[in-house]
Amino acid sequence: MHKHTKMAIVIAPFLIVGGYVVEPEKGIHDNIILFDFRSLYPSIIISYNIDPSTIDCECCKDDSHKAPTGHYFCKKKRGFIPEILNELIERRMEVKEKLSLEKDLMKRKFLDVKQYALKILANSMYGYFAFPRARWYSRDCAEATAALGRQYIHQTIKNVEKNGFKVVYGDTDSVYITLPEEKEKERIVEKAKFLLKKINKDLPGVMELEFEGFYSRGIFITKKRYALIDEFGKLIVKGLEVRRRDWANIAKKTQDNVLMALLQDRDPEKAAKIVKKVIEDIKNNRVPLEDLAINTQITKDMGEYVQPGPHILAARRAMKKGLEFRQGDIVSYVITRKGKSISDKAKLIDFVEEGNYDSDYYINNQVLPAVLRILEALGYSEEELKGFGKQMTLDSFQDG
Repeated sequence: MHKHTKMAIVIAPFLIVGGYVVEPEKGIHDNIILFDFRSLYPSIIISYNIDPSTIDCECCKDDSHKAPTGHYFCKKKRGFIPEILNELIERRMEVKEKLSLEKDLMKRKFLDVKQYALKILANSMYGYFAFPRARWYSRDCAEATAALGRQYIHQTIKNVEKNGFKVVYGDTDSVYITLPEEKEKERIVEKAKFLLKKINKDLPGVMELEFEGFYSRGIFITKKRYALIDEFGKLIVKGLEVRRRDWANIAKKTQDNVLMALLQDRDPEKAAKIVKKVIEDIKNNRVPLEDLAINTQITKDMGEYVQPGPHILAARRAMKKGLEFRQGDIVSYVITRKGKSISDKAKLIDFVEEGNYDSDYYINNQVLPAVLRILEALGYSEEELKGFGKQMTLDSFQDG
């Protein structure tokens, strides 16, 4: 039995139940297939003709597009919103087709931005239905759309399990599945695509479940937090990213190295050793300042900050030494040893000597937060990573 939750969006004073989420099978899994509904909510709105003008019409009471919420939608008159969405999806497909054929890099970037903008615009319609101040606000349409989304992801999960696949994670419009009895990629992909055709035959209108990818290995932590590696060695990280500027490079590099050790090298012990080595290097002042720099943008005028963060205080101290900073600038600073608070310790990297950094800060606020969720899922504790605890093998936590 799957543990599951239903995501919700809050539109005061209402609560609308959103997508269906299957709690992940925590740990490492091999040979993962991703099935994903193409534009799930827009395609539901189009296929069921969901629109404020078509809901519960008099002409289609007995022959209708009925949602699990009990509302039905007209089959005779096309709604305004479904019409617009259909045009958006068709335009996006045309752009994606051009993108697949285009060789020029700049034109490819332009087309990619265009198709993404059309995707965002189409996907926003569900939220538009749910927004009380919207011109075409309809709580009933929003609830019907989300309920049908949950229904189809439920049906997909039942179908894949009935055909021997195992669901390791599911979220709103996608499922990650494995085929435990098969070890060869070609056979797994072949069976998955055969199943996909069967599922798509029963989907209405423009709804389509797509084969999004094959991943040689993945680690699932909690919902919306996981990492995958494809057969070409490319990492895909969700919910575990340390890509924002307020993370130092040491945290980013450590997380990437840990994930590669787990997913490419299949060696949890190596992953733990990487973290222990980084912690040791930090303690012994062996990490260059460039790997410890935190880069944060100044988002308003320097005088407008009532409660300034570390980057603003570091910039103000640097301004006393003749440097200039204004809105939009990036402040590159290091947390040094001297000072009572983090803000007191923040100094512009240009004015910090090598080795002058707060090792406890970088261990506890940068490196460990970047990797702890990942390694805790495999049985490691914070204390073990800081010292030299037990050794692990992949068999300890790989899905059987």
